Amino acid sequence: MKYSNKNNNYNLSFQILKKWCEQNDLNIILKPKIENFVLFENIFINKNLSYKHKFFILMHEIGHFINIKNNLENYSKNKKNNKTLILLNEVYAWDKGIELCKSLNIDFLENDFYYYKHKYLTNYLEFISKNE
Repeated sequence: MKYSNKNNNYNLSFQILKKWCEQNDLNIILKPKIENFVLFENIFINKNLSYKHKFFILMHEIGHFINIKNNLENYSKNKKNNKTLILLNEVYAWDKGIELCKSLNIDFLENDFYYYKHKYLTNYLEFISKNE
C-alpha cells in the first residue's frame, strides 16, 4: 500500500508508520521520559517528543527491527570491534528506515532527516569514544 504526505505533516507521517507497524505485528509503546529503542516486537518512544522527532525516531527504530529480522545487525565479543559494529548498525538502521519511508511514499524534508541522523550518530560517536 502506498501513502502520501505532501504537506510534511509529521503527525500524519508518524501515523502512517504506526499503521505499517500494526500491519507487521510491531508494537509502539509511547511513555514519558524513556529512551527510544526497539526490543523484539516492541518499539519504545518518548511520548513527550514532537511528532517530527517521534516520526524520525520511529523511522530509525523500524530500521533496526527490519535489520534484526533479516539478521543484518551484528555484534562482536571483541570490545573494540563491537564499537564499530554498533555504529554501523545505527547507520544501517537510518538507511533502512529512510528506504521504507520512500517505498511507502511518505514525504518528509530530507534536511530534517539528516538533522536527526547526524544528531543521533554524533551521540553514539561520543558514547563510544567515552567508553574506550
